[in-house]
Amino acid sequence: MNEEDANARPTEVDFAQLARPRAPGEPMTDKDFVAAKRVVDAYWPKFRTPRTLPEKWQ
Repeated sequence: MNEEDANARPTEVDFAQLARPRAPGEPMTDKDFVAAKRVVDAYWPKFRTPRTLPEKWQ
């Protein structure tokens, strides 16, 4: 897994990879973690911003 792959924009393939059903106890692959990082970076940037303590508690 290289840095360029981790910073690329999400594609339909990434969403399909995230949505793939897993057997109980089946580990996530490197591709799953890369796809999840792309989705979080692209669609939920607020999760990466620092929060004040009272804001976290609400």
